[in-house]
Amino acid sequence: MRDILFRGKPTKEVLEDESLCKTLPIKQGFVYGNLIYNDKQPYIVGPIADANDEYCSMEWWCPVVPETVGQYSDKKDKNGRLVFEGDILQWDNEIDEQDRTKLIFVVKFDGEYEGFFGEGAFDNIEPWQFESHRVIGNIHDNPEL
Repeated sequence: MRDILFRGKPTKEVLEDESLCKTLPIKQGFVYGNLIYNDKQPYIVGPIADANDEYCSMEWWCPVVPETVGQYSDKKDKNGRLVFEGDILQWDNEIDEQDRTKLIFVVKFDGEYEGFFGEGAFDNIEPWQFESHRVIGNIHDNPEL
């Protein structure tokens, strides 16, 4: 069974509330957990704190910026880091020491094939190849890459 995990960047309102930021598990600018929507507003939520037949209460919830939501690909890079949709991967081709080509790929979800792929300028990479690449950033924090 594959792991289902999402991440997203907290909204500006959340980040401006210091007391709220202290209670949320924000790591490297993202919150990680399950994804739910209230109308069009996505929330990353923590584990279930209490539930019965009539309601479900989460330990915490955080509204996130919709464009920053990304799903875990169920793969890790060559350093063991979790690879998410929107991550930027790099592969250092060391075939010729004189001409080291650095290939960069953005991880995207392909709905047609229902899978994650790396899309780059030169080629695409399959999910099984993620373990030979390394995460060097993401499209939200490092658009210049």
